[in-house]
Amino acid sequence: MIAVFKKGDDFISVFEKFLKKNRVNSGFFYGIGGFDRAELAFYDLAKKKFLKKKFLGPFEVLSLIGNVSQREEGVVIHAHAALGRKDFSTIGGHLINATVKATLEIKIEEGGMLERKFDETTGLNLLQ
Repeated sequence: MIAVFKKGDDFISVFEKFLKKNRVNSGFFYGIGGFDRAELAFYDLAKKKFLKKKFLGPFEVLSLIGNVSQREEGVVIHAHAALGRKDFSTIGGHLINATVKATLEIKIEEGGMLERKFDETTGLNLLQ
């Protein structure tokens, strides 16, 4: 299954709507395209918290990978991204959210039922 995003789309909200409309509950995805802005995070395991930072683009989405799973609250989109800048430098991390620049193309491979549950040791909601 393919999801194509348009200029100005909010990645998380549009992707959640796409998943619901197409009844995708679990699977893995990868994609390429561009973002105008992005919020990335790095998980500090010692502090059990995400360090977040917002970035202004434009960016080339060099790699976008992740999975779709379920929690009691509903669908969970877990994505990581490597983003290229105009000066050819890169940034990357856990993708909190982003705004699409011109387009974003994602291939989704459905499979199984992936569930997440809270893990005391890491402080994360891990796949079961």
